[in-house]
Amino acid sequence: MNPKIAPIQEIIFSKDEIANLFITNKIIETNLGWMFNNHKIDIIALHPKEIKYIENLHKTDKYKIVYKD
Repeated sequence: MNPKIAPIQEIIFSKDEIANLFITNKIIETNLGWMFNNHKIDIIALHPKEIKYIENLHKTDKYKIVYKD
């Protein structure tokens, strides 16, 4: 019996890994939004603690890619 394996819904990457995915065009921006492996995605910054100031919004080391379809 072969159990069905659920597709991956989200993946966590470091800041350098995310940058490399953009540089190598593995994540591309389209008129539909960001695409990764032919799927629409959202990219969410994972902050280790609550952000107090808007200028600290982009200071994070980890990002999560969430598949939208």
